[in-house]
Amino acid sequence: MTENLTFLTDTIAGYGPYGDEETRHATDDRVRAYVGEALAKFRGANEKQLDAATLASLDAVIIQCQFADQAFVVRLQHAELSDETIGRMVEIDRRLIELADRVAPASPAEIVALATSIDAEFTARRSVL
Repeated sequence: MTENLTFLTDTIAGYGPYGDEETRHATDDRVRAYVGEALAKFRGANEKQLDAATLASLDAVIIQCQFADQAFVVRLQHAELSDETIGRMVEIDRRLIELADRVAPASPAEIVALATSIDAEFTARRSVL
């Protein structure tokens, strides 16, 4: 977990490892913002090259980044997280950030696979709790 946590704290200002309720909510916001910003910038820069299905796929993940899943947030805030659970959350967060970092240089043909992978990681993140 240490390597993943170091990567995340070096990459995202204010990243916290889910230690308390306030930190958990802020960390969730920061991860979603980082991923969402990468996707939104890509969409804006490439919109004219993307077909309707690709735009819809991107928009669905961007919306997921903009708005917290309230059921997840409530579980996250009130859960007693073991070190193992925190480790899994940190590992998933790292994968999300690494996927987000691959968005900017991606081609329009590659973006659907990236968006699908990001969506799958958010689903995995929710299922940890």
